[in-house]
Amino acid sequence: KHPTAVWTALADTQCFQTQNFIFEFDKSKGSSGYNATISKYEWKFGPDATPSNVTETTAARGERISGVTFDTAGVKTLQLVLTNQNGCTDTIKGNVFVLPNPEALWTVNTDSQCLRDNYFAFNSAGSNSVAGSTLTKFEWNFGAGAGTSTKISPDPVTYTGAGNKNVVLTVTDKNGCQDTFGGSVVVKANPIARITINSDSLQCLRGNAFDFDAKKSSQVLGLAKYYWDFGNGSSPKYDSTDNITDVIYSSFGNRRVSLRVIDNNGCDDTLSKLIVVKEHPFASYDVNDSTQCLRGNKYVLAIAMTEPDAGSNLAGM
Repeated sequence: KHPTAVWTALADTQCFQTQNFIFEFDKSKGSSGYNATISKYEWKFGPDATPSNVTETTAARGERISGVTFDTAGVKTLQLVLTNQNGCTDTIKGNVFVLPNPEALWTVNTDSQCLRDNYFAFNSAGSNSVAGSTLTKFEWNFGAGAGTSTKISPDPVTYTGAGNKNVVLTVTDKNGCQDTFGGSVVVKANPIARITINSDSLQCLRGNAFDFDAKKSSQVLGLAKYYWDFGNGSSPKYDSTDNITDVIYSSFGNRRVSLRVIDNNGCDDTLSKLIVVKEHPFASYDVNDSTQCLRGNKYVLAIAMTEPDAGSNLAGM
C-alpha cells in the first residue's frame, strides 16, 4: 500500500522580512502505508527557497524541516514526496504565503543644523504600504536623550548636544508586517566668541585708545568671519578682523562692544562686553583782579567750579 503524504506549516502566512517557515509531516493524517515504514522524505520548496530541496532518510530528520525562507514575496507552492520501504510513493502539494513588507522612509526639513536653535522636523510621508494594506503604526526613535514618538509626523525635535544623531522609523501595516528605515542627522557645535581687551577697559576720554582681540574664540573647523560693533561714537564703528587696535571714542559714557563670530560650518556665536569712557573733570578759577601794577600787586585765586565725572571724586588740586 502506498504511503499518504500530508504536511502542515506552523504558520502558513508570514511577512517577508521576518519569515521563518517550519514544515512538518502530519502523522495524524498521513501514513507510511500498511505494514511499512517511510524510508525517504523529499521536501521540494522551489527555486527561490533556501533550502530549495531537502532529502532525509530518517524520521528524526525528515519529519520536521525548519528555517525555510523565500527570496521573494507571493504564493509559494511546495511538495512533499514520501517513499516507504516497499518503494511506494505519494506526493502532496500545497501553498504558503509570503506577504510583502511595507516601506519605511523618513524625511527632515534640514539634516544638518547648528546646535543653537536646532529644529528638526521629521516626516514619514515617504513611507508606503503594499497593495491591499494600510499603515497602522509608526514608531520613531530619535536617538539617546531625544525621545520617541508614535505620530505620522512627530513634533519637531531639538537636540541638546552636538554630533551625529541616529533616527529610526519602524512602520507596521494591517497585516502585521513591518519595515524599518534608519538614517542620521548632524548637529554642529557652535563656536564660542571671546573678547580680550588688551588695554584698560576704563579710560579717560582724552587720549583714549582701546585694543580688542578675538583670537581666543574657540571653534571646531576654524572661524571664517568676525563682525565687531564698537558702539556709538567710536572710530571705527565696525570691523571684520580678529584683532583691532586704537578704537577711539569721541564722547564719554558706557559703551557695549559686540562680537559675532561665524565658523566654517556657518554656525555662530555672539558676545558683548562693557567698556567705560570716563568724563574729565572741568577746572575753573576766579581771580580778584587779573590786571595789577607791579608795586603792591596781590593776586587772590579761588576755585570757582570743578565738575568730576559721575561717580568720581577729585584726587588733588
